[in-house]
Amino acid sequence: HMVGAVLSLAGVAVLFLDRLDVSTEQAVGVALVIGSVLLATSYSMVMKRQTTGGLVATTVFLGVTALALSVVAIVAGEPIPWPPPLEPTLALLYLAIVGSVIAFLLYFWMLNRTSLVVTSTLVFVFPLVALVTDAMFEREIALGPRAYLGAAITLGGLAVTLRRK
Repeated sequence: HMVGAVLSLAGVAVLFLDRLDVSTEQAVGVALVIGSVLLATSYSMVMKRQTTGGLVATTVFLGVTALALSVVAIVAGEPIPWPPPLEPTLALLYLAIVGSVIAFLLYFWMLNRTSLVVTSTLVFVFPLVALVTDAMFEREIALGPRAYLGAAITLGGLAVTLRRK
């Protein structure tokens, strides 16, 4: 499992080497992505040991997050547009319901039904999804050979980690 994790992490690093050629500021973003992989794995370990029900954990997590973001919004003092614009409001509702509530409920459901190894490997998929999404919507960004090599290494590491004995 450790060999697979190290391979996948190396793949994520190679995956974002193309982005390091653009600017040094993006190097910070890449470091944060790699850091998020490590933190998400640690989070999964804690949640696997401490939670039994996804609904309670999701409610508490999203409730505290909503409260913290509300405080930040109030402190920022930006005016809230009224009436709310339709498209941004629909996007926000979609992210809140599908990207948060449903995603976290499914995450906790999966966490209770799979091993920690399987769950923790998901963090290596997120950078792949982010890169492909970025390439699809950003016209000036194209995936280069290093990105494909990084994706192959990452997926190879996942295959090593998830292989059956």
